[in-house]
Amino acid sequence: MIYELDQHIVLPFPPSANRYWRNWQGRMVKSQEARDYQALIKQTCKAFSYGNQEVSLDILFYRFNKSRNLDNCLKVMIDALEGICYDNDKQVKGLYTDIFDDKKNPRADIIISVYSKRERISFK
Repeated sequence: MIYELDQHIVLPFPPSANRYWRNWQGRMVKSQEARDYQALIKQTCKAFSYGNQEVSLDILFYRFNKSRNLDNCLKVMIDALEGICYDNDKQVKGLYTDIFDDKKNPRADIIISVYSKRERISFK
């Protein structure tokens, strides 16, 4: 269920983490592909930002091939949304994610909302 204050966005599938970061003079910097992807996010999300509020992310990835793994996609997406949808990725306090196959329409379907603690499963 999407609530009034939630933001629903659909973005192209994120670039690989191997292509997102580059080593330049001993420092890790964003590649041109990463900067282009972040510019696309900025254009798509220019109407809203959660600023410094804690947020929850619900992300469904639809990958074009099975070689793309979930943790790679997730790190790139959280980094790409930083500075646009929220100030810092430390604000991401809730996270739900899943990955599916869709060769014809790879994408990331995202709901961003203000974080509220939910009841969690107790591990014993």
